Amino acid sequence: MAALIAVTAAFGLWPPGRRPLVTRAWCVITPHRLRTGCANAWIHSRYGRLPIILLTTAQPFGERVLLWCVAGVSAEDLIAAREALIAACWAADIKVIRSDRHRQLVIVDVIRRPPDSPASPEADRLSWPG
Repeated sequence: MAALIAVTAAFGLWPPGRRPLVTRAWCVITPHRLRTGCANAWIHSRYGRLPIILLTTAQPFGERVLLWCVAGVSAEDLIAAREALIAACWAADIKVIRSDRHRQLVIVDVIRRPPDSPASPEADRLSWPG
């Protein structure tokens, strides 16, 4: 146990080691905050089911969350509650991206920091991957 605490403290104090820990922490915090935001913004089905979070990945701008919208919830509901979700996720902005092929799949980009430069590919392309 002491060795685990020592290694964690060493990575926490060493700046290059701290970045992956913080990135991973945001990938755990963001889904919880997004579920809380959906619950408080009344984004749920008639039976009270919230959208299902399938995957959260770290991105240069923040986190990308893949949602499965249950019957009765759509991407338009998320877009309508955008301001509430921004506040709930402690984010600078949120982009909601619908899938063209599978209407129940939605990507929510939680933007914590702007792209590095206007010429970066993320600045122009916040669209459905693939």
